[in-house]
Amino acid sequence: MTMRTARKNAIIVVTGLAIALMGERARAADFSLLPSQDAMARASEPTRNFGAAGALAVSGASGVNSSGEPQGAYESILQFDASLAKSAFDAQFGTGNWQLTAARLDITQVGMPVSPIFNVGAGQIAIRWISDDNWLQGIGTPLPPPIDGGGNEITWNFLQTLVTGATTSLLATQAVQVQTGPVSIPLALTTAFSNDVISGGFVSIFAQPVTPTVGFTFFALEYPLDPAARPLLVLTALPVAGNQGDLNCDSTVNTQDMGPFALALTDPDAYAAAFPTCNANRADVNTDGLTDGRDVAAFVDLLINP
Repeated sequence: MTMRTARKNAIIVVTGLAIALMGERARAADFSLLPSQDAMARASEPTRNFGAAGALAVSGASGVNSSGEPQGAYESILQFDASLAKSAFDAQFGTGNWQLTAARLDITQVGMPVSPIFNVGAGQIAIRWISDDNWLQGIGTPLPPPIDGGGNEITWNFLQTLVTGATTSLLATQAVQVQTGPVSIPLALTTAFSNDVISGGFVSIFAQPVTPTVGFTFFALEYPLDPAARPLLVLTALPVAGNQGDLNCDSTVNTQDMGPFALALTDPDAYAAAFPTCNANRADVNTDGLTDGRDVAAFVDLLINP
C-alpha cells in the first residue's frame, strides 16, 4: 500500500467516524422549559409573598448583603410544565419511543443585586425535586407596600410546611461564586424526578442554602428586561429503536422483559420506580394507545417472532 493510499484510507475512516458521531448527536433532542411559576421566600418576613419579584434568591441564615448587613435566609421554588417536553419528544420520536438522558437548570446569576435585601456570598446551594405541586407564586414584590401570601401562595412559612409534608429528592449540590452571568447546573435523574418528567405532569424543584454564608441571586420568570436571562429547565432525550416491548431499556426484546412488562401492566408506579428513565408506554405493544391486557398477546408474539 502506498503512502498516498494509506492517507486516503485514513481520511475515509476519520470522515466516516465524524459523520457517524454527528448522526448520533443529531438523534438527541433538547427541550427547554420556562417556569410556569416561581417565587422566593424570606425568613425575616415569613408571611410576605415575593412571587412577582424579578429575582429569586438562595441564602444562608448568616448571609450578608454587599454592605455587610445581614439579611437572613432565603429559599426559592420553581415549577415547570413537563407536558410540553413530553409532547415534543413524542412528536419527534413517537409516543413513548424515547428515554430521558439528561437534565440541567440554566439560570443567570446577579453578582451584585441593586436591592440591599439580597445577600452576597460564595458557597454551596442544593437543588431538590419536591412531590407537591400545589402552590402558587403570588403577586408580591420587594417594593412597598408589602403583600402577605394567602392560601397556598409562597411565603417562608408556607414553603417550610410544603417541604416538610412532601417527598423530596436531591438533584444537585452546586458551588457558586460571586459573579454575574449564566450558571448551568446539571441535575441528577432521580427516580421521582424522572418519573415526573416522563409522565408529563408539573415538576417542582426548590433551592436551599447548604453554606450558612452563601448569598446567591438569579433572575426569575418575572424579570422584565431580558427574556433570555430567565430560568430554563433543559431536558435531553434519546430515541430507543424498536422499543415497544423493551421494558428493561436494554434495546432488545427478550425474556428478560417479561417481568418488567408485567410490572408496567399491573403497577405503573412500581415500574416507574424500578426503571426511572424508561417509559411505561413501551408496554403498549399493540399500539392502540392503551396499556392493558390486550397487549399481552402482542408481547408474546414479539418474543416468539422477534
